[in-house]
Amino acid sequence: MAIQKSQLRKLDDYRWLVPRSVKPGMLTDALIYADDGLLEQIVKDLSVEQAMNVAFGDGPAQRSDFAGRRGF
Repeated sequence: MAIQKSQLRKLDDYRWLVPRSVKPGMLTDALIYADDGLLEQIVKDLSVEQAMNVAFGDGPAQRSDFAGRRGF
């Protein structure tokens, strides 16, 4: 299930925080780099979920960062 935009915290025009509290078990926050238009697109697919999945791994000591891009 895709994350809702309302679950994200806007930090500035291009950075969105996915708090670790969004999904139980996340070890760190995820940070999404996207403008408003791109964010509207990537919350509909699994891009944000992929960034969140990194936050579950044994290795992340810091936040999971994801730069949103389309067309690859």
